[in-house]
Amino acid sequence: MQRHISIVAVMLLVAVIIAATVGVTGCIFNLEPTAIPTLQPTSTPEPVPTQTAPTSTSTPLPTNTPKPTSTNTPEPTDTSTPTHTPLPISTSMPESTDTLTQKPANILTPIMESCENRIVVPDPDINTELVSDCEALLILRDKLSGGTYLNWNTQTPIADWTGISVEGAQKRVNGIRLNSLGLRGEISPEIGNLDGLQYLDLSNNQLTDGIPSEIGKLRKLWYLQLSDNQLAGKIPPEISGLVNLWYLDLSYNQLNGGIPIEIGNLVNLLHLYLNGNQLIGGIPLEIGKLIELKTLYLYENQFTGEIPPEIGKLIELEKLDLGFNDLIGQIPLEIEKLDNLNTLDLSYNQLTGNIPTVVEKLRQLWYLNLSNNQLNGEIPTVIENLNKLDTLDLSYNQLTGNIPSVVEKLRQLWYLNLSNNQLNGGIPSAIENLNKLDTMNLSYNQLSGQIPPEIGELGVLWELSLSGNQLTGQIPQQIGKLGNMRYLDLSDNLLSGEMPHELGELTNLEYVYLSGNQLTGEMPHGLGELTYLQHLYLFDNLLSGEIPPEIGKLVNVSDLYLYGNLLSGEIPPEIGKLTNLSDLNLADNRLTGHIPPEIGKLTNLRYLNLASNQLTGEISRELGELTYLQHLDLSDNRLTGEIPVELGRLESLNYYSIANNEFEGCVPDMLKLPPREAIIVAQDGSITMGEGPGYYIDGLRFCSDRP
Repeated sequence: MQRHISIVAVMLLVAVIIAATVGVTGCIFNLEPTAIPTLQPTSTPEPVPTQTAPTSTSTPLPTNTPKPTSTNTPEPTDTSTPTHTPLPISTSMPESTDTLTQKPANILTPIMESCENRIVVPDPDINTELVSDCEALLILRDKLSGGTYLNWNTQTPIADWTGISVEGAQKRVNGIRLNSLGLRGEISPEIGNLDGLQYLDLSNNQLTDGIPSEIGKLRKLWYLQLSDNQLAGKIPPEISGLVNLWYLDLSYNQLNGGIPIEIGNLVNLLHLYLNGNQLIGGIPLEIGKLIELKTLYLYENQFTGEIPPEIGKLIELEKLDLGFNDLIGQIPLEIEKLDNLNTLDLSYNQLTGNIPTVVEKLRQLWYLNLSNNQLNGEIPTVIENLNKLDTLDLSYNQLTGNIPSVVEKLRQLWYLNLSNNQLNGGIPSAIENLNKLDTMNLSYNQLSGQIPPEIGELGVLWELSLSGNQLTGQIPQQIGKLGNMRYLDLSDNLLSGEMPHELGELTNLEYVYLSGNQLTGEMPHGLGELTYLQHLYLFDNLLSGEIPPEIGKLVNVSDLYLYGNLLSGEIPPEIGKLTNLSDLNLADNRLTGHIPPEIGKLTNLRYLNLASNQLTGEISRELGELTYLQHLDLSDNRLTGEIPVELGRLESLNYYSIANNEFEGCVPDMLKLPPREAIIVAQDGSITMGEGPGYYIDGLRFCSDRP
């Protein structure tokens, strides 16, 4: 009997083992199966390109712009997990289980993913390399996570996997496009096993760690795009193995160290973007070996040393941007050999010396930016030969001499910035010929003479900045012809006369800066027509008369600065219509009358200065409605009555001055609470900063300090 029981027990054990084995092999769960969600990226990725790399005569590919793609986009398939029914455990097992332990019902049996299950890879016995690709991608998947679900699993054909392209007679993964999917994690070293890969785009994600050295094994790769991630570490020298690469973009990461000299082996490279990293050291001489290069962007790094003369060997180069580094020395004369160059940006470095006259040989140039360096000498007249130039920025240097009149030959110019130099002489009247000019900035030089009336011929001008010079005479009436103007800055000159009424015809103006001149007369009533105006700076002039009530039409204005003039009369109540006003400064004028209660409607006001006028009456209690007010100055007027307790409710107030008026009563205690600082005038006339007890304002104690 005992022997029969043992035989039954053994048979039951075998049955359980067989059932468990079938459960594992069939990917059986002892929990309810969960359907795999379908990928929903923020934008549908374009199909992965399949054509071969172009020759050096191909059109350069802009940053983040993929190569023309194949139209063979695989149809989406059902990616839900097949439903399996768990095998039941036999109920005929004996109650006593000395040699067997029943498996708990809530234990999850792990999935055994196989790339040879004939689902994910068709004919795995034939497509053995595709099986290998599948295995590498599954490892890559496990190192990634984030905002997007990848449908990379062995129940979905690999050709239908998100961002995967399978091409070729022998079926290989030749493209991966997973850009802008919110992926996190790291790039697995197993990516080096995808040796059939031609196209790889993981840009605009949140990938971290470094670029694996194994990426150098992808010898068929011609497009590598890893920009806009958080990749750190050095650029691996093994990248030199990518001998067929023509597009390399590692921009806007956190890469450090230098550019490996092995980059000189990438002789087929057409476009190189390393901008927006933390790369250091010099630009390697080996860069000169990339003779097919059309685009070289190294800006926004920390490169030092001089620009290597080997740059002149890149005779196919069309775009060169080395801006925002710490490069020194002179601009190498070898740039004259870059006669295909259309973009040259060396801005924000520490380059010295003259602008070399050899720039005249860059006849294809349409963008030239040498700003924010230490260049000196005169602007070379040979720039007249750059007749395709539409952008010229030489600002923030130490250039001297006159503005060359030959600049008028640059008929394609739409952006001209010569500001913050030491240029002298007048503004050439021939500038009227630049009829495509959109922006002209000649500010902060030593220019003299009058503003030429011919400036009115620049009909498409949006921005005119002549501030910080020594210009004299009147503002020409012809300025009223610039109907497209949005930005006008003539501040800090020696301009005189009245403001031209034609200013009221510039109805598109958003910024007007005429401060720091010697302008006289009244404010034109036509200013009220500038309904798009956001900033009006007329301070530190000799303007007289009343503030026109039309000022109330400037409903978009946020900054109104009229201080330091000779304005008289009352503050117009229409000022209460300027509900977008943030800063209002009418100080140092001759304004009279009461503070209009309408000011209390300016609920966005943060700065209010009415000091040094002849205002009378009591402080309007409506000022207590200015809940965002941070700065209040009513000092040096003739205000009377008691200081309203409503001022103490201005919780954002961190500075106020109400001294030198004719108040009575006591100062509300709420005005001495920290962190506020008050300018306090004691009875002896001395000025003190403080908020403690015992101080006086115009002989008044704080209410709690009165005896």
